[in-house]
Amino acid sequence: MQAGFPLGPQTVWYFQRLFNPLPATAVTVPLPYVNRARVLRHRVADAHYKSVAVEFKRPTAVLSTLEGPLQAIKAVGNTYVPMHASLGHMTHGIAQVQRDVATNMGFATHEYAGLMTGAHMDNLAIREETHENLRVVALVTAGVEANAVRMSMDPGRFYEPGTINVLIMANMRLTPRARTRAIIRS
Repeated sequence: MQAGFPLGPQTVWYFQRLFNPLPATAVTVPLPYVNRARVLRHRVADAHYKSVAVEFKRPTAVLSTLEGPLQAIKAVGNTYVPMHASLGHMTHGIAQVQRDVATNMGFATHEYAGLMTGAHMDNLAIREETHENLRVVALVTAGVEANAVRMSMDPGRFYEPGTINVLIMANMRLTPRARTRAIIRS
């Protein structure tokens, strides 16, 4: 008879994260309600993902173009999904990938609001603007490399952008109406 207990997948995952935390690079988001921001490398199934995550000091309300208005969110982010892994979305669904990404970063699904992109987080752009007492920080990714032109078909005088994801945060509380007016998509 063997002593102990069998290790299930959740137990193994917990001990892996406990002793081998996700590799991360700090990102500066100079807002008073941001606890920390970082770019993390992690795996979902058999693929390497990279996510930017902005964690708040306390749960907050956010507006997501993917999930709509949300309450009690502890972190927001944007995740690079490699092309071969995006095919899995069709089989398992985007909701499953969102759950996996949130879990990998240590959040319950209802605590994390995230976007997904084919643009690599190595190309993350961070821009800060101020006007009087207002400070706005934007974290932006834009896909242009993999879907730029068709070789031998299109002249190289233009490119067709892919996904453009923007995380916009301000140092002042915005009303729900102001949050929606900050977004115009074409």
